[in-house]
Amino acid sequence: MATATVMIENLGGYAGEANTYRLDPPLPDPNRPGESADVVTVWVQRGYGPAEAIVVAAHPNGAALRMNRLPGSYVREDVTHSGALWLAGGYEIVVPEPEPEPEVAAIAAEPEPDDLAAPTLAADPINWEKDK
Repeated sequence: MATATVMIENLGGYAGEANTYRLDPPLPDPNRPGESADVVTVWVQRGYGPAEAIVVAAHPNGAALRMNRLPGSYVREDVTHSGALWLAGGYEIVVPEPEPEPEVAAIAAEPEPDDLAAPTLAADPINWEKDK
């Protein structure tokens, strides 16, 4: 099964809702024979006419390598990221499991019940040294 694993969601800097995906297997680039894209950014651009889904080769940070459209880019009223990736090569979107949060060491050990007792005061708080 061809997969498109979400790397970055809601990426800024594009003319619409954009996500970056890692593709397995990589998508052949018809604009550059012999090359393929293993990372792509897909965005949906809506205007006055039909919407357009655009697929471009990208860096892992989401920035486009080139603005040449790759297979999967299409124009239609109801374009989607999943539709573009399916047209590109039957890719199915996979959302990775979130990484577990690292365990945080306790800031201070919890006090023992005996430690919760009220502190004792010297018999004569003014001259506490003579009470020692």
